[in-house]
Amino acid sequence: MKKLILITLCSMFWVLHTPAQTKSKPSTAPTQKNMEDAMKGLQKLMDGLSPEEKKMMESMGTKIPSAKDVPKATNQQLQNAFDDVTRIVPEKDNARIASISKVPLTNTTLPAYLSANHNNVITLLKPEAKTKGEEIYKLIKTKYNSPIVTGNVAAT
Repeated sequence: MKKLILITLCSMFWVLHTPAQTKSKPSTAPTQKNMEDAMKGLQKLMDGLSPEEKKMMESMGTKIPSAKDVPKATNQQLQNAFDDVTRIVPEKDNARIASISKVPLTNTTLPAYLSANHNNVITLLKPEAKTKGEEIYKLIKTKYNSPIVTGNVAAT
């Protein structure tokens, strides 16, 4: 009996976390009532487990969910989340689009662009990562002394 319940729970978790091969858009988003009903059903299932079954699941690394700690959401919040999940093309982000340079990169502007980006990245690195990177760079430069090999090693 314990094995049957464990197999059923594992199957349920597997089915719920396996993506479908094709995303068909359901007609409506879940409502607060649907979510509450689902949480009650889940809690009833979890309450039906014996302490031994709970202990066995936890020993296998499966955390037993609790439907009591789920925050409440309004129908509008559920609808917005549903729309975000089912949206194929993301919404237009005018701020990111406006941040794109209007000047095309050419052979003359590319070195300045790369230097500026390099300096921006260097400031974001932790000091130990920066020093380790410089060590590796010096090692590659002394061993090969070729910009092509250095670039290939950096890309891998």
